Amino acid sequence: MKPSVLLIVTALLASAPASAQTNEGQARTLRRAGQRATAEGRIEEAFALFRAAAEQSRDPDVWLDLGTSADRLRMDAVAAEAYQTFLERSPNAANRAEIEGRLVSEFMPAARAR
Repeated sequence: MKPSVLLIVTALLASAPASAQTNEGQARTLRRAGQRATAEGRIEEAFALFRAAAEQSRDPDVWLDLGTSADRLRMDAVAAEAYQTFLERSPNAANRAEIEGRLVSEFMPAARAR
């Protein structure tokens, strides 16, 4: 991870007001920052932010964001694990079939080739 990305994540965690120092509050802040970074094309930074958010949040959608950013960075094993975690934590997700399809079509062939 680039030092600048680590500094950004650390600054976001430190800058949260004392009353919002809950894990979920920090996770929401990190996720929003990750979404902004994604929209601006800073995918490595987004990945780091989503990973930090996923460590603190119970929101399954954070895992979907993490999987998507890992996928864009061609971190296939990380993406597959994040998508699987999303599916486990969100068994009734509206996009479940799409995510399962991605797991099978994009990640399973690579795993079988190893």
